[in-house]
Amino acid sequence: MVTPTPTSELDASTRKLERWLAIIVVVLAGVLVWGLVTGLNKKSSHASATPPSQAGVLGATSPPTNPALVPLGRYASIGPDWHLKVVAVLRNVSQNALGLLAPLQPGTQNIVVEFTVRYAGSGRRDSGSVVDRMNATLGGSNAVYAAKRGCLGGGKLTVSAGHPATTNACFTVSSNRVRRLKLFVFHSGGASGPRTWFALR
Repeated sequence: MVTPTPTSELDASTRKLERWLAIIVVVLAGVLVWGLVTGLNKKSSHASATPPSQAGVLGATSPPTNPALVPLGRYASIGPDWHLKVVAVLRNVSQNALGLLAPLQPGTQNIVVEFTVRYAGSGRRDSGSVVDRMNATLGGSNAVYAAKRGCLGGGKLTVSAGHPATTNACFTVSSNRVRRLKLFVFHSGGASGPRTWFALR
């Protein structure tokens, strides 16, 4: 005759089994969480070690199709020892305001870009050299407009190291899609090489 196991012993065995199962579940969950965290950390460190694409760099210093433009009011490097920020943009400036007698060509307008430059080198430099490296364009294969000195009293301005100076440059551009213009500044003289792109609105 088989003697039945007392209920109290069954309950104790069941509780013991439940405790072991709970411990196993907790351990497995911990291993799973550890694996996920380790994987994310590796992915994050790999991403930070990878240099950003040029189009994602603010004011990228080459002519990508869609450069990340430096917004108004923010400084960016425009070559060794020079930083520039666009302060304001004036549109539809009259010839009279610029001291010019000849009428504007139909379909064109004057815009004036006010900007601040900082020089971090030694001694003094002429801000006109910065204007000479400035251009405005819609991008792509569109026309490129060179900046002109001497607008609204701007032009040649002596910039001392460590002392920001504000001046302006002017452009005569096509009135078509003028609000989509972008400004770029070459890092050195000439019509090629690294450049920094700025928004004009």
